[in-house]
Amino acid sequence: MKQRLAQFVVIAICIRLAVGCATIIHGSSQDIDISSAPDQAEVWIDGARMGTTPTKVSLKRNGTFL
Repeated sequence: MKQRLAQFVVIAICIRLAVGCATIIHGSSQDIDISSAPDQAEVWIDGARMGTTPTKVSLKRNGTFL
């Protein structure tokens, strides 16, 4: 019984570490290239002006943006 509990704990820890690996390896943000046709369109993210196209913005990986 104790061996099964120990195995469960080890597996749970491995799963938890595997889930966080992408953030550790790739960081918590990602650069996103934004373009348009024609160029010079305004880029707004969550009500903040980020520039005009073409542009690159850095956004949190686990975020939701408008």
